[in-house]
Order: sequence, then structure tokens, then C-alpha cells
Amino acid sequence: MQHTHRAQYHAEDRYFLARTPVFRARRVLRIGYTALPLAAGIDKFAHLLVDWGRYVAPAFVRGAAIPVNQILYVIGVFEIALALIVALSPRVGAYLVCVWLCIVVANLLAVSHSYAVIFVAVCLAAGAYALARLDSALRFM
Repeated sequence: MQHTHRAQYHAEDRYFLARTPVFRARRVLRIGYTALPLAAGIDKFAHLLVDWGRYVAPAFVRGAAIPVNQILYVIGVFEIALALIVALSPRVGAYLVCVWLCIVVANLLAVSHSYAVIFVAVCLAAGAYALARLDSALRFM
């Protein structure tokens, strides 16, 4: 009997906590950081949003043994996988997205002087880090 009471209390706590601003913020970040790499990854194949080839550092292209479009396909598959990891395990996936976005920032610094795009990528990396920390703090609740 005591075990049932604890399970019921825990379910009531989860119901209450799911409606708090912290849990809602985590939910919004999880959805966003699942959608962001998914959309970017799919667009590496569809070429609807942007010409991604412009954003690959020339030094990286020279060092790679494959053409730019194939590099972009590999990156697209990787970004789709990141989206799935965020959807299934936000804590792990968000840290991976944060690291990936830091790599993107380094690449953009080598390619472009478009500091607005670089600033956006830095902000997105900070948001991914925030999701990872939120999910770590809330995983036992």
C-alpha cells in the first residue's frame, strides 16, 4: 500500500512540474533543437534554404578527399542524426549540438566576415548548452 501512495504522489508532482515555466522552457528548447538540425540536415540534400557550399572553409575542402557536395551530404546525415539524438536524449544531444555549433562558428570565422551569422550561431550554441543543463537538472524529476 505504501508503494502505491508514493507512485500516486510522484505522478501528481510530475503533473504539477510539467506546467512550470522551467519545464515549458525545456520543452520549447527540446523541440527547437530537434527541428533546427533536422531542417539544416535535410536542406543539405534539398538546397531550398541556402547555398551551403559557400559556408565550407576552402582549407577544409582542400584537405578533404571528396567534393564539397559530398561533404555537405555527410554533414546533412550527421545533422539529422543529431536531431534524433536530441529528440531521444536531450541532455546528450544538446551537448553534441553545442559542440557542433562551436565547430560551425570556427568554420564561419575562416570563411566569412558575416559577423551577424556568426553571432547567431554563437547564440544557438548557448541555447543548446542551456537545454543540456536544464535537462540534466530535471532528469530525476
